[in-house]
Amino acid sequence: MKIPSLYSRSSTRACFGSIAGGVIALSVMAAPLEAAIINDVDFEVAYSGNALPTASDPTWTQGGSAGSASASSETGILTLQTNATGSYRYILNESSGYWDGADAEGITVEFSLSVISQTGSRSATHLSLSDGSKNYNFQIAEDEIFLGATSTSGARYAMDTTVVNTFRLTLSEGVMSVYVNQNVTPVIVGYEGVASTGNEIYWGDNSNFTGGTTHWDYLAFTTSGAFAPVPEPSLLSLGGLGALLMLFVSRRYRKQNTVLS
Repeated sequence: MKIPSLYSRSSTRACFGSIAGGVIALSVMAAPLEAAIINDVDFEVAYSGNALPTASDPTWTQGGSAGSASASSETGILTLQTNATGSYRYILNESSGYWDGADAEGITVEFSLSVISQTGSRSATHLSLSDGSKNYNFQIAEDEIFLGATSTSGARYAMDTTVVNTFRLTLSEGVMSVYVNQNVTPVIVGYEGVASTGNEIYWGDNSNFTGGTTHWDYLAFTTSGAFAPVPEPSLLSLGGLGALLMLFVSRRYRKQNTVLS
């Protein structure tokens, strides 16, 4: 008796290969998805690079003249060019009505950028925030990030910043932590800042040791709490689902192969 093509060995192998390929693809897809993050922070202020900060809502104050900036509505990227001879930065302070680090329950700042070139001896750009008693200065060089005026072993992290990266800074009870690309483990922890009476947040260049060209995608912050990244729990089961499907298909193939033999 002729075996129907649906159950022929070649068709069975093809069927198995097709299904197994799909299962393998699902398992491979699950690997990066397991590291996906829920970015569920309700940011009070969010800036996008499709407009100059001085033309955004809220309006950032531009300080210094040693640089230039251009925004693209097509790419949503702000290109910031500064040199190491002065300052060029964007500021929100207490009088703006949008920033008050002194009255904060905790602070979370998140932003995405890439370093195109560095001319400063220490960094290409930086972000600084003050809460009325201390200042926290986050600096980004081409090959590392660090907290403070200079790179020290306890508050630095070597990485490639010439590609797009997302940084999240959290400040709780006077201690800052730094997270990279939504990883739940901070790469820098325990930085306690330096004494300062300022109460503001600014980013760009405010030092003769900082300068370069950077592309900024967005920047957002809240003073309602220090929120670390949170993993996506619903995606953690995809790897297990893929393994179960593979086991089922493998058993079915062996059963059909035994009958055909």
